[in-house]
Amino acid sequence: MISRKNGYKSKARIKKQILARKYNQTEQQLNALIKLEELDERIQAQPWMVSEFEQVLEHAIAAAYQSTTSCALAQHFLQRLLYRINRLKLFWYDNLRHYANERSIYLHLCREKIETAWQQWELANIDVLELQTLDVQKSLLVWANSDRDLCETAQARYLQQKMTDAEYYKLLAIASFETVQARNKVFRTLTNAVNEVESTLTQLLLKDYSRSYFSTQHSTLLAQMLNELQLDSLPEAYFKIIPYEVLVCANYNFLLTDCKRLFLRCIGGLVYSEIAKSTMYKHYLVAAQQLGLSATKSYWEQYVTEDECYKHRMLEEVALPLVEKYPASAWELLLGYAQQKQIHQRASAATIKFCRESSNDVVY
Repeated sequence: MISRKNGYKSKARIKKQILARKYNQTEQQLNALIKLEELDERIQAQPWMVSEFEQVLEHAIAAAYQSTTSCALAQHFLQRLLYRINRLKLFWYDNLRHYANERSIYLHLCREKIETAWQQWELANIDVLELQTLDVQKSLLVWANSDRDLCETAQARYLQQKMTDAEYYKLLAIASFETVQARNKVFRTLTNAVNEVESTLTQLLLKDYSRSYFSTQHSTLLAQMLNELQLDSLPEAYFKIIPYEVLVCANYNFLLTDCKRLFLRCIGGLVYSEIAKSTMYKHYLVAAQQLGLSATKSYWEQYVTEDECYKHRMLEEVALPLVEKYPASAWELLLGYAQQKQIHQRASAATIKFCRESSNDVVY
């Protein structure tokens, strides 16, 4: 005899599976819309063709960001939709027809709906008024020093002492996506203005891409490392397994680099990102050494060495000069730093959880 408690669990599980199928079907519908020639014109002529899509979208936004009990399944769905739209802003050297709707008004409105609700939800977890009262320069220096020295955490100990080969491979699958997204953010931050801040940002970017040979660039070395481990080196090869918290990082990068009004938040976020990357990659390096994976060891060694320079210059030559240039708005650097930290920590925790709990053959 099935107990009432088990019956409730079974019903909840079935309900979740039905919702997951609906979200998957709706995501596939968006993929089809993105590829449709003259999308805006067709929707204007036949608005009923997106009525069901819009109903699911509205319900998901309410469940994910406007409910007291936020639905993780709805958040995952919305962040995947958002990334599908945002990725049109990058050129992937594929079929040119894939970009037919990169300036679609309808897709822009869908993005706005999701981003507005999502950002309101994110900012509700940060005391914005308090940030406006802080000494920005002093706070940035204190926060950076504190986060730079924060190495002994449960996640760090797991990476350095307990991670298995299979778990490390899953970590690399996710890292291959994250690394490409992080580098795209620096590209998209450049504004073409002629000043010292822009010069430093350009130098940091070109430190890798101005190398004499394509074979020595980070992207090439990353692909070589993945290939040596018999992992797929395509940038989105493991998109299906990416935790939604990691997609949040990617979509947040798109948001900040799209809006020049959010430039200070973008730079504040970059300051934290460079510190966090440097620390995290050191843990990846130790894990590779522990597991005897020489192919990954050499890649992380090079990355860690260069990131030490990046994080200092991003703070001292980019962020701090902006405090002087925009004194009334400089607190937005702190907001960008705090929000990036919040988003990054969720993504890191979700990545470790995925590596520990998922089946061993998930990346093959």
